[in-house]
Amino acid sequence: MRSWCVLFVAACSSVAPTPVQPVAVTVADAPIDAPIDAPPDASVAELAILEYGAQLFQTQGCIACHSLDGTFRIGPSLLGDWGTTIALDDGTQVIVDEAYVRESIRDPQAKKRAGFAPVMPVFTGRLTPEDVDALVIYIKSLR
Repeated sequence: MRSWCVLFVAACSSVAPTPVQPVAVTVADAPIDAPIDAPPDASVAELAILEYGAQLFQTQGCIACHSLDGTFRIGPSLLGDWGTTIALDDGTQVIVDEAYVRESIRDPQAKKRAGFAPVMPVFTGRLTPEDVDALVIYIKSLR
């Protein structure tokens, strides 16, 4: 089992420390070794997409900020997030669904989640449409 150490600098905002402080996150690869929580009737193709999404979640660095076990990191945990209503920093609410997750991957600042600094990078141009599909399917499986 290998671990990654990723260094992030939190942006100045009402939720980030002031002055800007480096934040170190050590991440184990457990999710890639863990079984995928697929429906019992999932086809081989569906399982392949879920596994690809899990792999992208690791290789694109998502796991450095978003836990899969409910623990707090720089970004919100994704465990049990799908289908819930969350608060945005402008006071509105949104349901965590396919449209919200796709938009958050492509343009993370479009709907900023309350309580988290706006530090997620933009993935437009870095991921293919198929990559985004796989990530959305994987995130949805984390219910």
